[in-house]
Amino acid sequence: MPRPILEKDECTACGACVEACPNDVLEIVGTSVDIVAEDECVACEACIEECPMGVITSIDEED
Repeated sequence: MPRPILEKDECTACGACVEACPNDVLEIVGTSVDIVAEDECVACEACIEECPMGVITSIDEED
């Protein structure tokens, strides 16, 4: 199942990905976004599409 990967050093914490995520997988923590509920990710990629900085990607890992 794919899971999100976030480049925290490049994140501006604008919150676009947090708002786009239907399952509250992401949260603003300090000056960047953090993946707080990875198990809830359904790999919809809404966060990737909405990130204006392009700092979210995904990786497909086998269970």
